[in-house]
Amino acid sequence: MKVYVDLDSLQLVGSASNLNSVPGINLRRGDNTNMDVYFVQGGSGVSLGAGATVRFAAKEDGKYDAPLVLSGSTGSVTSSGSWFYRIALDC
Repeated sequence: MKVYVDLDSLQLVGSASNLNSVPGINLRRGDNTNMDVYFVQGGSGVSLGAGATVRFAAKEDGKYDAPLVLSGSTGSVTSSGSWFYRIALDC
């Protein structure tokens, strides 16, 4: 799964070239997937710099005071022309 975060608007967007916001990410219990997080700024992919760690956490929709149902952090950072941060998710 690819996820794009626009650092200018601090929103999830469609891609580096499609900066329209997206409503969210859909995951289901039992899903096991890698989430590749791409950061974009000014319409281009960017690296967060050496030593950066990306953390992901999720809660049940609309239950903001509830405990986390899912969390993870980066296990690897890759650059093959575009930087992304891979998070292994086990729902």
